[in-house]
Amino acid sequence: GSSLPLDQESEETSPFHETESLREKALVDLEGALELISDESKAALMEARQRMPDTVNKEADPIRFLRLEKYNTWAATRRLVAYWSTRKKLFGERAFLPMNQTGEGTLNRFDIAGLCTGYLAFLPNDNCGRRLCYCDTSKIASQSAATRIRVSFYMALIACAFAFQHMTLPTYYT
Repeated sequence: GSSLPLDQESEETSPFHETESLREKALVDLEGALELISDESKAALMEARQRMPDTVNKEADPIRFLRLEKYNTWAATRRLVAYWSTRKKLFGERAFLPMNQTGEGTLNRFDIAGLCTGYLAFLPNDNCGRRLCYCDTSKIASQSAATRIRVSFYMALIACAFAFQHMTLPTYYT
């Protein structure tokens, strides 16, 4: 595979050309790979799909995982399973609620209070357009380790969502 960042790849160095047929086939292959993963390993993902199918596709779109892994189906499947396992471990039963700051989603009132301290904050993009996050640990000392980890997970999800929404893809990704 190529070691160039996604936005710097050329047609010659890219291992594939994303098309609608590639996306469809990759999603079918991802489901096939998922069938080969143990029930225990994929339990959180399967529970999420059962309990909140629309949110699963909105907040953890398998295409994002496939793109991140350059359409390596096995790697994308493992990453998707790990995402949901981690989310369930961090948020417990709230993992299956929408990831938001309303108090009705994954973040509880302590997490929201931790988020409101501003200990993690997005800075203006750097010269390359990358999203930067600043951490001021002096603002979070009174928060539990669990709250800090959940808030960090939430902020990472926001950063990833932003990156995928604003990613300038080569023309062959359309």
